[in-house]
Amino acid sequence: MTPERIRELSRAAGPDILADAAPAGGTRWLYAPGDFASAVIARLVREGFAANRNVHYATNFAAPRARVRFSAALDGGSVEIAARGSAAIEIDGAPQPAAGRISPRAGAREIVVTVTADPGEAATLAVIEGPAAWFADGEPADVRDGSADTAPHTSGEPVQRVSLTHDGELFDTGVPVLGRPVINSDAEPVVRTGESRAEALSDDEHESRHDVVRRPDGRWTTAHPLGFRYLRIDHMPLEAYVEAQVRPAPRRGAFVSSDPRLDRIWATSAYTLRASMQRLTLDGIKRDRMPWVGDQALALLSNAYAFGDAGILVDGLDALGRPGEGYANGISDYSLWWVVAARQLRRFHGVDSPRLTATAEEIVRGLAEICDDDGVFRPRSFESDFADSSAGAIFIDWGMTVDEGLMPTALQMLWHWALRSVAELTGEPRWDALADSIRATLIARAWDPARRRWNKNLDGGAVACSYADAFAVLGDIARGDDAYASGYALDDARLMGTPFMAGFGLLALAATGGSADVVTGVRERWQPMLDLGAATFWEEGVSDASPWEMYGRPFGKSLCHGWASAPAFLLPMAILGVEPLTDGWREVRVRPRLGELDWAAAVIPTPLGDLTIEANADGVRIDAPDGMTVRR
Repeated sequence: MTPERIRELSRAAGPDILADAAPAGGTRWLYAPGDFASAVIARLVREGFAANRNVHYATNFAAPRARVRFSAALDGGSVEIAARGSAAIEIDGAPQPAAGRISPRAGAREIVVTVTADPGEAATLAVIEGPAAWFADGEPADVRDGSADTAPHTSGEPVQRVSLTHDGELFDTGVPVLGRPVINSDAEPVVRTGESRAEALSDDEHESRHDVVRRPDGRWTTAHPLGFRYLRIDHMPLEAYVEAQVRPAPRRGAFVSSDPRLDRIWATSAYTLRASMQRLTLDGIKRDRMPWVGDQALALLSNAYAFGDAGILVDGLDALGRPGEGYANGISDYSLWWVVAARQLRRFHGVDSPRLTATAEEIVRGLAEICDDDGVFRPRSFESDFADSSAGAIFIDWGMTVDEGLMPTALQMLWHWALRSVAELTGEPRWDALADSIRATLIARAWDPARRRWNKNLDGGAVACSYADAFAVLGDIARGDDAYASGYALDDARLMGTPFMAGFGLLALAATGGSADVVTGVRERWQPMLDLGAATFWEEGVSDASPWEMYGRPFGKSLCHGWASAPAFLLPMAILGVEPLTDGWREVRVRPRLGELDWAAAVIPTPLGDLTIEANADGVRIDAPDGMTVRR
């Protein structure tokens, strides 16, 4: 099959009805490096708190610079610039009442524009016409495309009109989207939204706020973008549709097989991630609608197999890697996930960013200062912590309890993984040495040789922990020593907590050769959501309680959650055995294990170009881009 045919079949298998949106363009907007992401997260957090009633989020992320000096070499032509939303602008040191077309001084070789932003905003400069290469405070400026009147960080993704069907009770988009309903009505409508029919029909207090405002064209809409599929309007309007925010990321990846159920799971995973890609990768489109590092670490892998959109991943790490105090997102293990994600970004997306590498080392250097002599990382508390724990903010996963007075082995395994990651990013032997130290401590104080399992806590008794087992594999705790190669059964990985951690558990299972068990685990965890009519995957899987209940609230569960997109990478990995052996997919392994399937095919959107694989009983066909070596 051709890549186009594989994509066609994969798209037909899934719920994604949205077109590939066109990016807004026409004007170059300049930012200091990292400031675009910082400005975007500030806007997303403001909108998330305004739109939702139940949000818990640490606001310790870094703010964009308030004053930036932009400069460019001149080639004698005219320059037209604008600093919209700025409090002040200076050109070559002279205050300006407004920015516009300017004539460089006779003989000038450089133009210098200093922008001071309004409070809480980013200092940014629009270049309508002028030099191609600009610097921001001496570094190459971050250039973003946008419209002439609106800085890119102040708006969401491009808007796409989505039609609604009506069944007598509710309007339905067909898939969950993030956007605004648009209602043509003679009177002000009362609206309710929901990710499920039950939520939209409920008269209980909703997770989202439904304040209605009138648009300049006379139609009604909600004051905030909302995440929903179903819409209830108190009377039949003259017209209703939705303006959905859709990231202009081409859907390059695809997976199909002889089992339509697996195809549906893959395509639904890809759409779950696509809906969550909103300038940054959000956890969920209803709530919290915020970027979290743990979610980024998993979405990074799903993105690599479905979209190959590295830019949104770099922005996510930029936004979260420089907390004003404490840890990323106020969670100690999320600072560790940040470092792991920075390493995975280079491997799966080919991004080699000196800025992110420096941030990773800065994070690890700070955490190393609060280690014991035997390498144990001991988090301490900050006011910005997400969780209240005497051991500092430790999360790991919902449902994973932290025993008072004991140190979780899983956290130390993640610390070991982060140290190996930063050692590979920087080439600094000191981080490998510290990793060796915590590895020795883990073997001495947490390894149970009789059961060949890692205990839940250091010095805490023989209590097994699937999280510790999985992180031992993923962080390569063995390092050539078969005695601790986690050769034990990882069956518990299929049962690990949320879809977030189940994704990493199954990834560990795939790494130990359990491809059939990975496929079984995907079926067990994700198919029940589809059986209940899901068009996207959920924050938690199907439970004995109400399918929509979480946090003690009847509709507290997010039904479109990016951290549930793991099958997007798990199925191609487990069934076709495709993964990068070196950074940027320059060397790739393909090892199909079809199991009960008659055939399977995939398109992988690598940085070098699309990799196409088709396997059946007769053999394997591989079409690799130039510069890629495939190992069978």
